[in-house]
Amino acid sequence: MIRTVCAVCACVCVVCCVAGLWNKIFWGANLSLFFILPLAYFYYEAEGLGGKGALARLYEAAVVFALVSSMLAG
Repeated sequence: MIRTVCAVCACVCVVCCVAGLWNKIFWGANLSLFFILPLAYFYYEAEGLGGKGALARLYEAAVVFALVSSMLAG
């Protein structure tokens, strides 16, 4: 009886761990699709606001991403 309960408890624990893993994969995929990928595209296309360099390009990409996101959000 005790071994059966322990086996059931272990199976439930494994299922919860797998469900948690799938939840993390789901959120990671959504984060990359809706945040990282557009930001990377805008960074690639940016020329830099107010100067040259990676920081100016990152600033321009963030501004464009924020503007496009606010337009799409309504």
